[in-house]
Amino acid sequence: MTTEEAKRLISKYNAGNCTDQEKALLEKWYMQLDVQDVNISPKTIESLGEQIKNLPGFDGKSKIIKLWSVIAAVVSITLIAAGVILFNYRSEEHPITSKIVQDIAPGSNKATLTFANGKVINLSCAKTGIAVDAAKIKYNDGTKISRNNADSFSGLATITTPKGGEYHIVLSDGTKVWLNAASTLTFATSFRERGEDKRRVTLSGEAYFEVSKDKSRPFVVKVGHQEILVLGTHFNINAYEPKAVIKTTLQEGAVRVISLKKDRTFRKSNLKPGEQAISSEAATLIKKVNVELELAWKKGKIQFVRADLKSVMDMISRWYDIEVIYQYYPKEAKFTGSISRSKNISEVLSLLETTGEVRFKIEERKVFVMK
Repeated sequence: MTTEEAKRLISKYNAGNCTDQEKALLEKWYMQLDVQDVNISPKTIESLGEQIKNLPGFDGKSKIIKLWSVIAAVVSITLIAAGVILFNYRSEEHPITSKIVQDIAPGSNKATLTFANGKVINLSCAKTGIAVDAAKIKYNDGTKISRNNADSFSGLATITTPKGGEYHIVLSDGTKVWLNAASTLTFATSFRERGEDKRRVTLSGEAYFEVSKDKSRPFVVKVGHQEILVLGTHFNINAYEPKAVIKTTLQEGAVRVISLKKDRTFRKSNLKPGEQAISSEAATLIKKVNVELELAWKKGKIQFVRADLKSVMDMISRWYDIEVIYQYYPKEAKFTGSISRSKNISEVLSLLETTGEVRFKIEERKVFVMK
């Protein structure tokens, strides 16, 4: 297969002309691919081709385009060595002149801890997280968080990550929480001290939870216009716009999403593993999703499949702490790609430029989107 043939087939995928089965299989393979591994075996590609040929309705004629050849072409002609696959890219006949002359480092471990008495502590960037034990808070490697031994507090505390920051916290009941950039979690320094029959926390932004099991005291996450009720499970909540849409994705166990409607009544939705609740004040939609894609940020990746430019740039904006200024916006363009969150922003933007849909320019902490 020639490069031009591969491009046409990839365009078919981008245009949404693949069958649902072809698209699902291709995206499943893509999400399972370790994009840091440059040695993709021919056996892996051949296996995908066999799966596609065995799809119902495959007759070898109407579907003469074999997607395993697309994968082979993608592996050979994209920038996989840089840790990226983009199914969109620009023809070599029209090289891109990049305006990216400045650079911005990626986010890192950054957060502040605020207590009920007003005390604020800037947490160490050299540490990855904190742990709460019997109303004492220390770094997760056991070291104190302040020189004056002021690491014991009661009541509520709040951990906040800025844009360009992330942090991990182990709550007093053993529940583990990973906070993404621009997020806030308010929690009790000791759930038992509060004398409630539930373990309650409040979230804004995005976080991944691994809830410690306790059948006598359910775990409740208050976020925007809804609550998520769990006993012990693994799930992700994306609530960067809590007054608009809240996405709750269940990886393991079971949760109940309780949403407050505009008429002040409640609706309850139970999730199964692999499902996502998309909630607004008007309605809640439950659908099957690719959990690996939803949790990519926790695994250190910026990853997206057929996403619009705003969705991609919102992720980039939060992680690199930049302002995005649109001088041009390709309304119909869809982007699929993956890159490590440890890369500088110039690498991310340059790879987006290979689609031929947009160009970028950086001025201080502003990123201009251009045609």
